Amino acid sequence: MIINYKKSVLTIALMLVVSLCFSQSDTVFWFVAPDIVQKHKNDVFEAPITFNIASFCNQQVNVKISQPASSSFPVIYKTIAANSSIEIDVTAYINEIENKPANSILNKGILIETSDFVSIYYSINLGNANPESFSLKGQNALGTEFFIPGQNQFKNGGMHNYEIPPYSKFDIVATMDSTFITIILKNDIIGHKAQTPFTIMLNKGQSYSAVATSQLGLYHLAGSQVTADKPIAITVTDDLVGIDGTTCADLIGDQIVPIDKIGVEYIVIKGQLSDNNDQVYITATENNTLVTLYGSTSNSFNLSKGETKGFYYQSTSNTMYITADKPIYCFQLTGMGCELGGAIVPTIVCTGSNKVIYRRGIAAKTNQLILNVFTTTSNISLFKINGNASLLTSDDFYNVEGTNGKWKYATKDLSSIIAQDALLTVTNDGLFHMATFDGNTNWGCSYNYFSDFKKSSELIISPMKNTYCIGKNFQISFTYKNLENIECICPNGKILKTPPFLISSATINDSGKYIIKGENIFGCDTMVSDSVFIHIVPGITTTYYDTICQGEHYTNNGFDTIFMIPDNYIFDSIINDCDTLRLEIFVAPSHYLLPIMILFVKGSVMLDMG
Repeated sequence: MIINYKKSVLTIALMLVVSLCFSQSDTVFWFVAPDIVQKHKNDVFEAPITFNIASFCNQQVNVKISQPASSSFPVIYKTIAANSSIEIDVTAYINEIENKPANSILNKGILIETSDFVSIYYSINLGNANPESFSLKGQNALGTEFFIPGQNQFKNGGMHNYEIPPYSKFDIVATMDSTFITIILKNDIIGHKAQTPFTIMLNKGQSYSAVATSQLGLYHLAGSQVTADKPIAITVTDDLVGIDGTTCADLIGDQIVPIDKIGVEYIVIKGQLSDNNDQVYITATENNTLVTLYGSTSNSFNLSKGETKGFYYQSTSNTMYITADKPIYCFQLTGMGCELGGAIVPTIVCTGSNKVIYRRGIAAKTNQLILNVFTTTSNISLFKINGNASLLTSDDFYNVEGTNGKWKYATKDLSSIIAQDALLTVTNDGLFHMATFDGNTNWGCSYNYFSDFKKSSELIISPMKNTYCIGKNFQISFTYKNLENIECICPNGKILKTPPFLISSATINDSGKYIIKGENIFGCDTMVSDSVFIHIVPGITTTYYDTICQGEHYTNNGFDTIFMIPDNYIFDSIINDCDTLRLEIFVAPSHYLLPIMILFVKGSVMLDMG
């Protein structure tokens, strides 16, 4: 007699499909906040500090802010309503957040995790003196090779003498334990000399601050090289920078991107600085880099590795179109009046968004809000601002010099349209880039790009397991981003072209290497692929034997039974969705139960064995 006793296991194969063209959005953000000058006379410069977070999601988003390397910083939990935004004031923890002192291993790295995609910027003193905001770039900020971009012309402090001197600096945060970071400085910092490589080791969430020893622009840190063996993020800061001949001095800075997120083609729109003082600074990452400019007072030039050079716009130009034969960083010094703002500029190849959101902080009541937008000519009639197609139309756009009409730009003042604490949402069917000026000509200006810095593709196979039994069904689970024409190449030569990729009733011929590949939807990567080896095996049966007498009470292996009829009993239990654990029980006749009447059923006939 054979009785099958099966324990079923429910296996769920999950395939996550991600193809987002939103603004600089993500669900994981690493950041390290700079230490800036606290005050000057009666003006407070370093506070308040806030995180402004805007959600793309049609449901509530959960937010967690932590310092993984610190036990003194309290974990902050917040929620954001669907398609809404919040401002989280963290001024109370400023001593735990600002990355100081210099040349020290610190525990100041910030990790922000959210349950869905959001856009974040860190703000310092918006609406007051010396403001700036830092656009957090999520995964695009993480990398292992960086050059420090920035300006190297104007000194910190401008025409003023501050009680606490301001300096140029960059700050590093590690995302993994035992991260070794090598730094080659363009100029001296506190504790280290220029051109003398040194290495530090940071654990997850630990940070380091490199601070220049001189305030002069010539001795700033642009062009320094930073490499790591695991992903890191870097914040660049130039505190209280003043343009020569003006009375203004402002904080400028940004979270930068690694070399694999920069490019060879850029468009930079002139800002709101008076006297044609806007400049673009180019930093080369390789020797003999040929750079060509349209709309600048210079035409073309060569740069060496780590060399940084700034360029003014032609007086009649509002755009600068830049090309290079090797990857370059592009940093824009801009602002309002003589109040400065600064940010890295995204390359135009394989970048951009079709939806950008920006939350105006509470200080917006004293500020102007001005947008710089550029896109290809085919998209200029497709913009909507908070759902309104009349606020940014094709009539607002002009040609970008040097692009033969392919690219167009617009500058739009939304100061009276987007109120403080309000959400600005800009959409288009095509890709575009958008920067914001949030400030005034009296106190200062914050400037940032909020569109996506890289439309890279991702594909990761994540099988539930690597071994299956003959006859079973299984699915090749994977996640992807920004891919199309995805297909799976099976070891038997079969090509599956429609996800999910399900293998039914597997045979030995289904053992082998499975390759999933796809093409970037923006044409940026020729092909992205990943592979996994799947084993198909016959099931193994393991047998255990036991003997009891007729009428005995048997308790073992999950059974609790009295066997009244002599026989061989076989119980099969399926484990690991494949192998069989077999229990064979021999029930021997009992002399004590004979010759009494034993009734048993065979079909529908009852027999008397007495």
